[in-house]
Amino acid sequence: MSPLQAGRPLTGAVRLSVRPVEELARTLDRAGWRVAVVSGGPSKREALDAVAAALAFPAHFGHNLDALWDCLTDLERPTALLWAGWEPLAVREPDAWAALLGVLRARAEVAGEPPFSVVFCVAGDAPAVAGAR
Repeated sequence: MSPLQAGRPLTGAVRLSVRPVEELARTLDRAGWRVAVVSGGPSKREALDAVAAALAFPAHFGHNLDALWDCLTDLERPTALLWAGWEPLAVREPDAWAALLGVLRARAEVAGEPPFSVVFCVAGDAPAVAGAR
């Protein structure tokens, strides 16, 4: 049983979930996590814009993977990014998707920082995503 299924808070991780975004957000909020929700992002640029908006990145955010890493490592409290509608990016731009997922996963695995988790919310017919559990 996953921590989310058991109602326990996440540690830094990248996961898939079929639970509704609102339910996940409530669970994580009650556990003391900052929750940011991304919806969509069918291109790399739009995905970076959506993540930046959801996490309230500063205006100087450079809209590239290096800038994403820099902003993710500046997070000051446990943060969960819930992402619904990620599938078009994974299908249309698999290389961009893999690179973005790599940055998100690397940040989730950083020890000694406030935890960061990404939960990819999926519908029953969504494609599997390489690298997520």
